Amino acid sequence: MASIGAVSCDLLSGEPPALKQRSEIWNVPGIDGYGVQVLGTGDAPFALRAVYFGTIAAVSAWAVALQALQGTVATVVNDAGVIYTRCFLASVGPLRRSAARRPGTAVASRGEIEIEGVRV
Repeated sequence: MASIGAVSCDLLSGEPPALKQRSEIWNVPGIDGYGVQVLGTGDAPFALRAVYFGTIAAVSAWAVALQALQGTVATVVNDAGVIYTRCFLASVGPLRRSAARRPGTAVASRGEIEIEGVRV
């Protein structure tokens, strides 16, 4: 099942990319060519969309749990079961709630939250 940290999600789209080599390129007036400094790995921003189906109270509790993860490093597991470690959750957006479209069930609400972060 998809999850962010210890918070389960019914659907989780997007995936954190692998870390890439970072470098800084500069030039100095009056000197031919360019300079390059290798800085290490990083530069891996990502955006996720987490969705949860449940009662109105359950969706609200889920949103509070996800929003509490903002500013932390968490493990992300996507819908396919692929595990991404060391994901810094820089921004956890507001809850967008809508009526669930599952007739004949107790599910009354669908919650969706956008999350932005970087691999560290």
